[in-house]
Amino acid sequence: MREYVLLFLLCKSRFDHMFRLKEAQERNRYGTVENIGREDWMREVNDASQDTWVLVHLYEDCIEACQILDAMLVGLAKEYRALKFVRIRARAAVENWPEDKVPVLFLYYHGEMKHQLFGHTDRRLRTDFTLANLKQLLTPFGIFDSTNTTTDSSRSKSFCYNSDINSDGEDNHQPRRSSKLRFSSSARSGAYDKHDDATWDKSEDEDILIQ
Repeated sequence: MREYVLLFLLCKSRFDHMFRLKEAQERNRYGTVENIGREDWMREVNDASQDTWVLVHLYEDCIEACQILDAMLVGLAKEYRALKFVRIRARAAVENWPEDKVPVLFLYYHGEMKHQLFGHTDRRLRTDFTLANLKQLLTPFGIFDSTNTTTDSSRSKSFCYNSDINSDGEDNHQPRRSSKLRFSSSARSGAYDKHDDATWDKSEDEDILIQ
C-alpha cells in the first residue's frame, strides 16, 4: 500500500512540475511585435486570438505617431509576453486606407475584434506619450487580466493624449477624445472581417464621430 502511495505522490509531483513548466511557457510565448502581411491575418490574428489577446497595429512608416506607438508596443510586448502583438501597414491591410487615419490599434480575443482605438497624427500624440499612458488606456479593456475577460465589445476611443499642465503644475496625462476623428463603416469592417477586397471608399462613408 505504501508503494502505491509513493508512486501516486511521485506521479503527482511530475504532473505539477509539467503544469508549472507549461504555465511558464504560456506566459513567455511571445515577447515581440511581429510583422504580418494581409495573407497572414487569419492565422496570426483571428486564430491566434482564440486563447490570448492579439493587439494589431495598423501603421504607416512615414507617420511619427505610428513610430511612437511602435516603440510603446515593443515595451509592452516584452512585459506582457503572454499577449500577442503584430503590426501591418494600413494600406496592406485595407487598400487606400488614408494616411491621416493612422495609427490604429485593433484588440482581438476569441477570434473576434473586441475593441478598436484610433489615433490622430497631430500634436496631441507627441514624443512624451509613454508606456504608462498606453497601459492606462488599455487597462479598462481587461487585456492584462489573468482571466482574459472582455468588456463592452462595441467600445471605440481615440488614443490621443492631452499633456497640458494643470493649475497645480502637474501633468494631467488624461485620455482626450478627438472631435475630428471619423471612419467609414467599410474601413472599420474591412480590416477585421477578413474581406480580401476591402478598400477605403469615401463614397460609402458612414461617419462615426468620437467626441
